[in-house]
Amino acid sequence: MRRVQIKVIQPSAERELERKKVCAYVRVSTDSDEQEDSYDNQMRYYKDKIESNPDWNFVGIYSDLGISGYKEKRPGFLNMIQEARNGGIDLILVKSVSRFARNTETVLKYSRELKRLGVGIYFELQKINTLSGEGELLLTILAAFAQAESESNSGNVSMSIRRKFEKGELNFPISKIYGYTEDADGNPIIDEEKAKIVRLIFDLAEKGIWVTKISDYLNKKQIPGIAAEKWNYGQVAKMLRQEAYMGDRILQKTYRDSHRRTRKNKGQVDQWYVKDTHPAIVTREQWYRVQDILLERNKELYDATPISEEKNLSTHSTYPLSGMLYCPYCGRVLMHRWEGKKRYENWVCGLHRKVSKDACPGICIPNRIASSWGELKEPMTVLKYTDEYGMERFTAIPKVEYEASEDCPYEVIKPEPKPERPKKPSYKKAPKPETPRYTRTVYPLSGKLFCPNCGKVLTHKWNKGVEYWVCSTNRNKHRAENFVRCKGMYFPAEAAKDWGEITEPVTVIAYKNEYGHRLYTAMPKEEYERSQDCPYRKED
Repeated sequence: MRRVQIKVIQPSAERELERKKVCAYVRVSTDSDEQEDSYDNQMRYYKDKIESNPDWNFVGIYSDLGISGYKEKRPGFLNMIQEARNGGIDLILVKSVSRFARNTETVLKYSRELKRLGVGIYFELQKINTLSGEGELLLTILAAFAQAESESNSGNVSMSIRRKFEKGELNFPISKIYGYTEDADGNPIIDEEKAKIVRLIFDLAEKGIWVTKISDYLNKKQIPGIAAEKWNYGQVAKMLRQEAYMGDRILQKTYRDSHRRTRKNKGQVDQWYVKDTHPAIVTREQWYRVQDILLERNKELYDATPISEEKNLSTHSTYPLSGMLYCPYCGRVLMHRWEGKKRYENWVCGLHRKVSKDACPGICIPNRIASSWGELKEPMTVLKYTDEYGMERFTAIPKVEYEASEDCPYEVIKPEPKPERPKKPSYKKAPKPETPRYTRTVYPLSGKLFCPNCGKVLTHKWNKGVEYWVCSTNRNKHRAENFVRCKGMYFPAEAAKDWGEITEPVTVIAYKNEYGHRLYTAMPKEEYERSQDCPYRKED
């Protein structure tokens, strides 16, 4: 029988089991007093629970206060997920699925990722551990219920808010708007210190000061801005368009889409306009005047200036102010130009634009400002200055007056008088020899032969040595403006030799004999016009 040797290994010192790194996640959706108490209680509960377990190592509590569980971008939640990715967490304790997230997609996305990393999530209320086999199925069902519950609650809240809007009740406290505060009873009242700044801003805007210049002016005067910050363009522009400063409110300026993201309401849902909900800081008339100014300013800045038809012509266009505006630095005349992609209409210095900036600093004035001066009767020098608010202003003074002042930087060169030219000796011109005038040839039959078709006189002509008479209407029809169409009459002069002396106007009539020869005869004009053969005969 074979003997088997058994080696006995002596037990070593017991190795200490590695403790799990455990944390907790706490979330409350609002920042009310009741929710804050619940938040503090959960923080104490999970700290005591983790520290009391000898197998657990407490690594912290991650929390989000006043953030909806439907949002994925929660600071505390994302920090916890990142720490788990780095290997600093083995187990996460959460009160319920709805506290972890109210979006089914978010719950499944991060629970599966953590499961692949070996990190479990334990939901105390449902008693589900994501590392177990049946955990994911139950988690999917419960997450769907949590999402449906959230959407139902959101719909109820939205309906409640919408009903308040219909009744004209405000859901946004007026005291959060700059220039307002609340009294002891919670009613909105005017903060006079801040209201002075609001009125100043509206007064400057009514004067035509740009929004950027208003913010620069407030910062220059060291006037404290909103939340003790410096003033900027967005704050001033938003304030000028805020209807609350005239005592009105627009309800539901924003809404939430299907993904719970806040969007600006551009007609997707109903809005309500409620008048006189609180005391006004500025008058209604001033508020509307400012809106008109802002609208006109935006139109000038962003709308394209229509190009006149004269711009497309190859010839030089003459404008009403051409030759009337002059540069204050070089004394050259200002030229009309269309500039930029928006086609701004300006008057600019030609020397500055064509030569260089060193030749002349130059000046550029918008045509809308120059046109507002009306009709100029004499040449004017355009001057530019900056007012106390930083706005560029323009004025014009007579060119002669400006050049006579000490402010004129260029030397005025007066033109020298032209020397008198010596008078040329006068010579009497010899009289021109008299030339005989052309006399029109008068033929014996001139003015006596008339056309049988139109009744016009026949004109004497020569054609290749042949003498003939032709209807004047038919021959000159291309020259006359209102000619009478005529068949025409061609009558050889030889045919009238056998007629003898004609003492009265006659109408020449053409006919053919039995042999087909064309012959001519004449009858008194008055007799012909009374006959039925006359085509232009007038009825008595």
